[in-house]
Amino acid sequence: RFRRVDPVAVHTGVEGIGVSLALGLTGVILLIFQAIPALTIFHLALLTLFITILWTASGFWVYRGYAASLLTLLRTGALQEDAPIDLNLDDPAAQSVVTRLVAGDKPHEVRLGLDLLQQAEHPLLTQNLLALVASPQPAIQVEALQRIEQVRLKAAQPAVEKALATATDEATKAAALRTLAAVAEADALPPLAPYLDHPSETMRSAALVGLLRNGGIPGILAAGERLLMLQQAPLPTARQLAAQVIGAVGVQQFYQPLQALLQDEVVTVRQAAIQAAGQVRHPDLLPLLLANVDNPATRSATVLTLQRYGEAMLPLGGQALTGQVALPPEQVARLVQISGQSRSAKAAQLFWQHLDHPDRTVGYAILIALQSLGYRTTGTTTT
Repeated sequence: RFRRVDPVAVHTGVEGIGVSLALGLTGVILLIFQAIPALTIFHLALLTLFITILWTASGFWVYRGYAASLLTLLRTGALQEDAPIDLNLDDPAAQSVVTRLVAGDKPHEVRLGLDLLQQAEHPLLTQNLLALVASPQPAIQVEALQRIEQVRLKAAQPAVEKALATATDEATKAAALRTLAAVAEADALPPLAPYLDHPSETMRSAALVGLLRNGGIPGILAAGERLLMLQQAPLPTARQLAAQVIGAVGVQQFYQPLQALLQDEVVTVRQAAIQAAGQVRHPDLLPLLLANVDNPATRSATVLTLQRYGEAMLPLGGQALTGQVALPPEQVARLVQISGQSRSAKAAQLFWQHLDHPDRTVGYAILIALQSLGYRTTGTTTT
């Protein structure tokens, strides 16, 4: 694990120890000069010049060593991904390291360099993204396009259009379509409209996702019409694509088509809809998800999706426990069981209020959930 050095502690150490030590050494040298009559001011000047040269060489060596060590540390992944990287990009050495990472040919190193620039909101981010869009490596090109989409870099629109026209692989072209929608916004429909009928599902999906996310009213209307056609299509692959598009868009207000897809007769369509529901996380989808828990073909995916809901399941849980929403006891018990894995204090408080639930299956699930949530007989909970 990479440990940051506290600059205040370093500064205090230098001022408290380093300066005093330097003054002490200076005094010792002056005493030596006074004790040896043969030494003159000329010798003192030579000694000063020697120390200056030595100090400069040491500083240069330390500077190069610092940059090399930092680059090695970053490349080997010694910095934890879940910990913020506190790197001062005003430091020329650090800036040099990041520049070398971004200019490399390894996608994970380029990604790390861009992370550092984006985290610091450094002006070099724009310059590097514009250059990387034209990278000969598709993986790096896609990374740059996705970053441009995230930051909505309008200045990159010509470069994105060129990437769309010249890319030879579908992944890059699909990323370029989504990015073009983000930078063109309300003007995105004309360049993306031809791809709504593209023979490739990947390209159609990218055009739909881009327009639904960023296409303005004209783009949303055009893409929304195609999405409803896919959702009602007789081919299961088309309905599956509709679910995947809704999940990729990730907008909670676009949840309605998933209600039908979660009840589709084809398992693969339901599985795609379940995954999409985990990205949309609309509370109205919860009863339909619970109905899929009992099916062995969809149980695993449904449980993972419900876990993604987290505390968003609790309102339905409270209504189901009080009878305001009519759900089979097995589904109520399953809802309690999955909510109990959230480590939520709110869940523990809710279940404690219904500890005497009349249904034995639900009551047992409440006891297990409270135990999982760290319930103690004193009434306290741990989260």
